[in-house]
Amino acid sequence: MIEKRNFSRVDYRKEAEVYVNGAKYQAEIENLSLKGAFLKIAHQLQIDDQLELVINLVSDANDFKIELKGKVVRLTPEGVGVVFERMDLDSFTHLRNIIAYNFGDDDAVMEEFYNYYRNTN
Repeated sequence: MIEKRNFSRVDYRKEAEVYVNGAKYQAEIENLSLKGAFLKIAHQLQIDDQLELVINLVSDANDFKIELKGKVVRLTPEGVGVVFERMDLDSFTHLRNIIAYNFGDDDAVMEEFYNYYRNTN
């Protein structure tokens, strides 16, 4: 299988909510990038299922939700691969911060995003 990823993935184990066709399911994020995630989820999903992934971030200062709209692009016995198709600016900023912190290089993460953006526009 040819690797199509343009973004570094980081291990990021966190509970999340997945909404599919109005129903809410619990999932565990295994890894994360600016363009997608791999999720463990008990509910059976299908390729091309549209979903919303909600990651709740809690801190002493405030609570925030990262809301990502995407679709299922890969199914394995361990979970599902999701590609993100839409997110608002606040969600992107928080997602980028999570990736950069866990990757260890903020500049490299942003360079990946700029290269991807330049190649798609």
